[in-house]
Amino acid sequence: MPALKTCPLCAADSPYRYDAETGLHTYECGPPCGPYRWDGVTDDFANLTDLERRRIATANRNLNRYDCWTVWRGEGIRQTLADHVVAEKAARLYGMGDTHVEYAGGCEGENPLYVVESGDKRCTLRLYSEEYDLDRIRSERALLDSLAGAGLGVPVAVATAAGDVIARLEWPEHPTRRHAVLCPWIEGTPVQLVPAAERTDAFIADLGEFVGRLHERGAGFKAPPWFVADRKDDDSVARAAAAAGTDEARDLAPRVVSLLDEISEEGPASGMLHGDLTSLNTLYDGAAFTAIDWGGFGWGYFARDLALMCRAGVHESQHAAFFEGYGRVQPIAQRVLANIDTLVHASRIRLL
Repeated sequence: MPALKTCPLCAADSPYRYDAETGLHTYECGPPCGPYRWDGVTDDFANLTDLERRRIATANRNLNRYDCWTVWRGEGIRQTLADHVVAEKAARLYGMGDTHVEYAGGCEGENPLYVVESGDKRCTLRLYSEEYDLDRIRSERALLDSLAGAGLGVPVAVATAAGDVIARLEWPEHPTRRHAVLCPWIEGTPVQLVPAAERTDAFIADLGEFVGRLHERGAGFKAPPWFVADRKDDDSVARAAAAAGTDEARDLAPRVVSLLDEISEEGPASGMLHGDLTSLNTLYDGAAFTAIDWGGFGWGYFARDLALMCRAGVHESQHAAFFEGYGRVQPIAQRVLANIDTLVHASRIRLL
């Protein structure tokens, strides 16, 4: 029987364990908190109101849902509570009053995502850091508008009451947030959470076809002159190998670059890609797929998306099914499949 201790976040008596190696105390709380991991030192909850404590507990729960757990400390607590207020105010710019707001989860703490509900209207609201380039926000929207125009499942932004798709936040009391984007709520379950019995080869093949269609559109995307995007090309592989500083990375990098060049001989192998395409960032609503969380978009080899999806989404026993579907659209499928183990390893050590 596990020991019970009082969680310092939600104050519930919860099953408890201590990891001597990491120094973390874990409280296996129920909703709306757990589990909560604590460093045993930080004590920044004592002066929170009950409402503030509930908001942090909800944020902790939703972060855990996406394996983005955190040890809450003073500055992070203050920023999250402030962002909650900013999200409520920003929602009003879109005509949403009397809102219920909660942290949606995900790991992109720099630009947090909130769920906003008002009446029967449910949306997601992304808040952007003051340091995040406005042209990059515009560029993401331009790419997603292009994909949506082709009938592909991606988040589509709505305009404020003033007609702006990207809301400018000009509140001196909240200087760390400068822009916001609101999108209608997308129904669906992350592919990773779809029951295993439903993730048949046919299902995975359809997922592969969806990714192929994203890449097909990405290969033909015409960027406007002001468009801003990271380049994930051969040079980025060399830079990643240098940053890793290991013999393994340095030895593998030339092989990866050569493979990417070989794949390009089979057909269009580069263009605008997602950059963080995993089974958590791909939703399924029972009929169609939607790719969300495009903050890592950029120009590069499609093998990057494919290797990450096969590392963090598609089990190796279903790689063939995935690339059968991808090959319905993209001629590079079999060449990628033949080298997927090398590419997945390159992704794992952050070369891709």
